[in-house]
This record gives sequence, C-alpha cells and structure tokens, in this order.
Amino acid sequence: MQEEKLVELLDGLMSTACDNCKKIEGVSQEKADEICVGCPAGDRLCAILNENNRYSKIVLCGECEYYRKDNDCQGNEFAYCRLNNGLDESINSNDGCSRGKRKGCN
Repeated sequence: MQEEKLVELLDGLMSTACDNCKKIEGVSQEKADEICVGCPAGDRLCAILNENNRYSKIVLCGECEYYRKDNDCQGNEFAYCRLNNGLDESINSNDGCSRGKRKGCN
C-alpha cells in the first residue's frame, strides 16, 4: 500500500514536470518523444523507488506492537521494545528496526 501511494505521488510530480518541460514546448509529438527518451527523470524515479524498497521493511517503534511506554515510578517516562532481539535501551517512537511488526498487520 505504501509503495502504491509513493508511485501515485511520483506520477503526479512527473506529470507536472513533463507538462511544464521547456524542452518539448512547441515541438511535434515525435520530436517530444525523442527528447523524453533521453530524459534522466525516469532513471531518478527508479532510484527513488529502489531506495524506498530498501527501507520498506523498517517499522518505526511508534507503529510497532512491541513498543511499550512506561515510567520508572519517579515520574520519568521511557519506552522500550518487548521483542527479545529488538532495540536495546530506552527508545523513542521515531526509532525503528526491521524486526518489528506493525500494529494491526498480520
């Protein structure tokens, strides 16, 4: 689902960029197609999607079912991971790892 949203956002971005591209302004469709084939934007889009795939397995602690908030009985709050091989020490909701499990996901 996250990848679909990213593709949708990038498609909107490229539509805007291509519609405003000065290189294809006023040329025939055939010439515009030739220009577009050499455009590096497609390669950059692939790089963005590949980078997203690299990090798509990361679960932020705040989204993870193993994330627990607690206090030390002295008024200090902290959070920790209940997973045996999860992050050690006190964590915050923006930390993350690839071992977690998103809340509500099976």
